[in-house]
Parts: sequence; structure tokens; C-alpha cells
Amino acid sequence: MTDKIIYLDMDGVITNFIGAVSRLFEIGSDMHLNWRSMAEYYKISNEDMYDVVKIIGTTNTKAFWRRIDAEGVNFWNNLHMYPWFFALLKVLKGYGTVILLSSPSMEPSCVSGKTLWIQRYLGRGFRNYIFCPAPHKHLLAHKNTILIDDNIKNIKQFIDAGGNGILFPQPWNTAYDKLGVEYSDDFAYPSSIVNYIDKEIKHVTST
Repeated sequence: MTDKIIYLDMDGVITNFIGAVSRLFEIGSDMHLNWRSMAEYYKISNEDMYDVVKIIGTTNTKAFWRRIDAEGVNFWNNLHMYPWFFALLKVLKGYGTVILLSSPSMEPSCVSGKTLWIQRYLGRGFRNYIFCPAPHKHLLAHKNTILIDDNIKNIKQFIDAGGNGILFPQPWNTAYDKLGVEYSDDFAYPSSIVNYIDKEIKHVTST
């Protein structure tokens, strides 16, 4: 079996962007727990389920990002790491080379903050990362690549371009329904995530 190049998204996959948004906008609770009830309340379609701006009850995308941009480097550098990150990384390394693939915001401090985050958790010598606007992720696709991403649109584009894709389970996508465990289960959820991704990669690499 040829080793794969595994592109691992950051926000929503290994970094808790939504948790940071919950705190910054004073939502009052972790939006992971209430995502689907909020989507129902604001009558968000399945197609727009990924759109955090709509989930928090606003349509002003520019104001949303201005608020985050005002936090500068610290917003991105201080994102909490999801508890499954290191276990997931260990599993993925068994299939090939893992490269973090993250789409930065339009604010230059985002790249700096993400770089600091990577260095803090993976060391200053870690160089396996690419910052790439989401609409261009598919340009990295070929038959020996796998994209793991929580955005179904990115996954579809990557597969259409000749790569392999695995939708990362989160309450804002359909993969979440396949887990059989709720995000609120602090004990079972992380291991379920790792086992799910491992199973999906086995399926991808066997075809």
C-alpha cells in the first residue's frame, strides 16, 4: 500500500474555533451542545448548517469577522485543542504523512496565531503545515491524498478533483449522525472520533 498524504484541517477538527466564538460573543454555553437546536430556532437549512454566522443569529458576516480580527494573534493562538488531537495524529501517522491544512481568515494576524499554535503543541521544528484558502484546497488533490475536513463543501471539491475525502464529524454536518454518541459525552466522544476516522481511512485505503 502506497503511503498517503493526509491533509488535516485545523478549525473544527483539531482546534476548537466554535468554543472560542462562544466565549467571544458571550453565547453563554458551548455551541457544540446547542448547535442543532440553534439551527432549528433560526430556521437554518441543512445546506447552511456549517455557517456559524447564521447559527449565532446574525447575517452580518463582516461584523462577525471584525470582532474576531480585533482580537488579533491571541484569538488563534489561544484556541483550545480538541482532546482527541494527539490520539488522532498518532493513528493518522500510521497511514502516511500528515500535513495540517488550514484556511486563514483575511486578517494577517490569523496566520501568525495559527503558526504559534502549531509550534506550541508540535514544536518549533514542525514544518508539515500549509495555509491555504478553503476554495483552493482541492488543488492539492490526487489519488494518494486524503483530506479530513469538517466542511462538506471542501470534501466534495477535493473528491471531485481526484483526491479522497473524509468528513470529520461535528454537529454541523451529517457525519456526526454516524458516531452514535453525543458531543456532551466527555468520556466516549474523543475515542469515538478517533475510531470513526480510523475506520474511514481503512475504507479509503482499501479501495
